[in-house]
Amino acid sequence: MTKKKSKKKSLRVGKYVFPTQELGLEFIEKEKGNSNLIAKLGLRYSGFLVDVLWHDENEDWKEFEVNVYGEGCHQFKGYKYADPKA
Repeated sequence: MTKKKSKKKSLRVGKYVFPTQELGLEFIEKEKGNSNLIAKLGLRYSGFLVDVLWHDENEDWKEFEVNVYGEGCHQFKGYKYADPKA
């Protein structure tokens, strides 16, 4: 008898800008109870900034996602923002 190898889900870091803090907090509230790690970076000139280390990615967030180019100097729990899949 051979065991099936389980597919390990890839983690992914996403960076998001919401037009208002209220909308950002609403999206964050919907993610409670799952294994995603969310960092609220706060309200800036460009909007309400949120970073997520996705275990179970939510497609509803895509509209607010921003692309990170280059390696930069930031990481989220050791995962680089520029890496599409960790």
